[in-house]
Amino acid sequence: MSSARAKRQGAGQPPTDIVWRLRNWAWYNEVKAATRLSDEALDVKYLGIQAGSGLRPRLFQRIRSVGSNPAQPRPDLANHSVFDRVHARSSPPADAASSTPLDRAAQNFGSVLWRMLTEPDYARSNFTSIIDELIAARGWYRATPEDWFLAQTFFPDDIAFGVRGDQENVYSAMLTSLESTPCADHIALLGALFCEAMFHVDLERAALLRSSLMLCTTLWMDEIGWRDTSDPRYPDRSNSIWLLHGEVFEHLVYERLIRDTWVEPAIDRRQCGNQRKFVKALLAAHRRSAQTLPSPTIHSVVLRSPRIEWLIQNRRTLEEVARELIEADHIAQLRGSENRKVGKYGRRWAEYANKVRAKIHPPERDTRYCLPVLPNSGARNESRAAPYLADGSLGKITLKTR
Repeated sequence: MSSARAKRQGAGQPPTDIVWRLRNWAWYNEVKAATRLSDEALDVKYLGIQAGSGLRPRLFQRIRSVGSNPAQPRPDLANHSVFDRVHARSSPPADAASSTPLDRAAQNFGSVLWRMLTEPDYARSNFTSIIDELIAARGWYRATPEDWFLAQTFFPDDIAFGVRGDQENVYSAMLTSLESTPCADHIALLGALFCEAMFHVDLERAALLRSSLMLCTTLWMDEIGWRDTSDPRYPDRSNSIWLLHGEVFEHLVYERLIRDTWVEPAIDRRQCGNQRKFVKALLAAHRRSAQTLPSPTIHSVVLRSPRIEWLIQNRRTLEEVARELIEADHIAQLRGSENRKVGKYGRRWAEYANKVRAKIHPPERDTRYCLPVLPNSGARNESRAAPYLADGSLGKITLKTR
């Protein structure tokens, strides 16, 4: 595992880890959705700048363009920050139901999630305290081993203690509730619960939590406009950049909280020219990481079939053709354009890609090259799918006993 820690470039400069910029952009999106104001109107409303004075510092525009930190104190704001000005009249709500959109923006900005995503050892070393603090902050309860012992004696049928068949239903209610109210803290709680399950090698529970964690993440991306930017709360958005933020964020949640893989792209600031180009290059590098090949854990061990031998013998040529087809398919997406010339260009590339594919003739698919399983012999865990038998058919096997 290669570590990527949040390093600073110098005094006043934000950490290089893209997660901090994603936090700042998420806050910006939520403030924009809550107020439905332009960047200029936000500067006027919260920073005390008079419209048309020519003195506007364009701070909200800067947060939007480069993900600068809104919580950074500024001399031109009497050492307050943009964040302070936006939330100056806010107070912590008594409960989640009474919180306003601006309250939720502040809560998401201050979530422990961002630390979990930027410090490689933090979540796995502190999952117990993360879980306890997030539960306590909401007035919730989770049984301790000591309480569980007492409950067995005095009220063993209580839903909090997982007895008499309630456990899976109560656990499902917890996951569904967290997924249905997506926010940074709920992603953090599910991530910490996942780390706990992995620590205790409770793999079935970990699989449930992994699925719930990614669903909650996806739904939060919808909530803040990072997946469906046709949402009327985001009328002035460019689809591509906000969808890119969501794609990178989901990738980092999966890589860092689930896979415990920490890779930080090496971007030379000096070659970028300015901060905006640096941030653009950083996002692009993370996006490339999100589009890498799948983990080898999904692949089976098999016998070497004629098709595999063909792949190995022609690998170099196939790699070149594959790169060409990826480019052709990308351009072919233009075939639906309303512009006739652009649409025609896209259709030509689609036809070319189809012709190239038609000329490639790998050997036929053959399921007989699985590792051999003979009918009416051997042993198998019955919770798994039926295996391919040695003749290539799907079938049941009779368990042999000694």
